[in-house]
Amino acid sequence: GTLLYLLILPFEKNFRTAEISKQLGVSRLSFSTEEKLEKFLHTHAGAVSPLGLMYDQDFRIGLAMDQELKDKALLCFHPNEESITCIFNNDVFYNQLLPLLRHRPHFIKVEEIPMHHTEV
Repeated sequence: GTLLYLLILPFEKNFRTAEISKQLGVSRLSFSTEEKLEKFLHTHAGAVSPLGLMYDQDFRIGLAMDQELKDKALLCFHPNEESITCIFNNDVFYNQLLPLLRHRPHFIKVEEIPMHHTEV
């Protein structure tokens, strides 16, 4: 079947399929359907988070994260509900939460594209 990835990027970076697909060794990536989000992560667009990996008991979903997130002191996620935000310190997220979820991140490098402003 189709490989599924949960991709976590810093909010200031953009998803660019060619750059990320190459690093993950897949031909191309696209956004998930609402049906797959509900089936595999028990969530919906706008509320996707690594906490949904608790439902991935068959390990169908790979976790990919931008390498900049390795060194962030705090990581913030919606717990599959966009009206709530959970804040994890780095140690708790990587050394306690992810082992409990039994998922290891595949770190990738996503380039930040500078915004170009036009002078008037």
